Amino acid sequence: MASSIAITNFTISDSNPSSYIIVPMLMGLLLILFYAKDSKLNVNPKRKDILFAVLLFAVYIILLSYSRLALSYLFMTYRIDMLLMPLFIIAIISAIFGISSINRFKILIIYMLFSSPIILLPILNASSSFALFNANIVYSILRGIGIPVISNGIVITAPSNYSISIAKTCVDIGAFIALILFLIPVAYLYEGAAKKKLLWIIASIIIMLILNILRMIFIAIFWAYYGITSAIALVHLFIGPVLFYLVIIVMILLAGKFGLHLQMANSKKKQKHQRAVSKNNLAIWKLAITPILFGLIGLYFALPYLSAINAGYYTFGQVTNPSYPIFDRLVLGNLGNSRQNITQLPNIEYNTVYTIGSGKNSTNLIYTIVNQTNMPSQDPLGLIYNYSTSKSSILLNSGISYRSMIVYSNKREFYINFFSVPMNISNSTFSIRYGFFKEIQNNSIPCQYVANISTQNYIESYIYNLLNGNAGAQNSMLCPSLYVAKSIA
Repeated sequence: MASSIAITNFTISDSNPSSYIIVPMLMGLLLILFYAKDSKLNVNPKRKDILFAVLLFAVYIILLSYSRLALSYLFMTYRIDMLLMPLFIIAIISAIFGISSINRFKILIIYMLFSSPIILLPILNASSSFALFNANIVYSILRGIGIPVISNGIVITAPSNYSISIAKTCVDIGAFIALILFLIPVAYLYEGAAKKKLLWIIASIIIMLILNILRMIFIAIFWAYYGITSAIALVHLFIGPVLFYLVIIVMILLAGKFGLHLQMANSKKKQKHQRAVSKNNLAIWKLAITPILFGLIGLYFALPYLSAINAGYYTFGQVTNPSYPIFDRLVLGNLGNSRQNITQLPNIEYNTVYTIGSGKNSTNLIYTIVNQTNMPSQDPLGLIYNYSTSKSSILLNSGISYRSMIVYSNKREFYINFFSVPMNISNSTFSIRYGFFKEIQNNSIPCQYVANISTQNYIESYIYNLLNGNAGAQNSMLCPSLYVAKSIA
């Protein structure tokens, strides 16, 4: 959790709806503490509970390792680290409270899933529709109070010919998600019927929606008659965050009106619970060994997150492709880390082609195919990965998966390497795919250099290759291509 939180932006950005994920990460820690109110929880694990916890934790590590290699940098883009976190939490619960107590933690387990934006992608992708819905409401209200505005989608034109745009940043759908996810742990802390808690959360959404519409109308009226001024711009930027915190304060003050209250501590129940804990067959220090060991191992495997590439989901592929000069400069800058001569050849369709090495000896040249796409892809050479006879993968410190293999084509044998990396220009991310190939000659020796990758990445690479039946495959890395891959951060 510490590593995942450390690489997450603590600001909920109105231009990036997926930035809401910091809320369930932080509030999830509080929700764990709020479970202390559950007097029916007893620290009484059996041996079968410990065994189940160990097996589940092993599954967690295997899935973690496999998904990091399989998804490459997309592992962090979609925050699979947090998507798998419920497995880790269930293992901890089983080791402390036993398998029978897992159901009591179902709210926490489900809640933590929302720390990965992949769960709410359909809703995040509906942000444009949500903006249009709000624009229609603002337009109807302005017309209703007598302002002769004209609507064209999210653009509202006033009599002064000033245009008002109700953009996605005006009605950040991520902020509404953040509000809901902030209030869920607080609702759990309160005592009261589940229906009343649900109504309490729904009321918060309605209040937030109404206040935000009033904010937009207030700005729109000034905009319609006086145009854009620095004062209005200041109000536009300032009021949004204030509304978020205002709604939270209002809902906490109104909790009693919904039949919600905080339960006072009962000293008798607390003493009875402490006596139940002291009667465990296992000593407290023995009970602590398993969860602490899980935590240390989990932290060990999570430390590489701190140096991994994190390409935000919402910024990926949002704009058109960069111009060829910019693209070429990026690629040449990266290929320069191969420590070899670089020669650019004529492009083949949408692929840019280079050679790496000395042109005097064509048998030693490594041919490089590079292309760019707004959609991430791991295989720049098509489906060639499925036709290789010897293949393996290495997870680099940047989180990039480097693929190496030997492929037979037209009675000839080739070393082939490829990887895909994200690039960011003006806060817009796209993917650059690199493919390297070289014909195998009698004197061809593949690169054996695997230094400077962390032990964790090496272990995860071994697990991935083992599960794919490639643990003993011949290493077919080409040193220049590996240098290029390792230089990208």
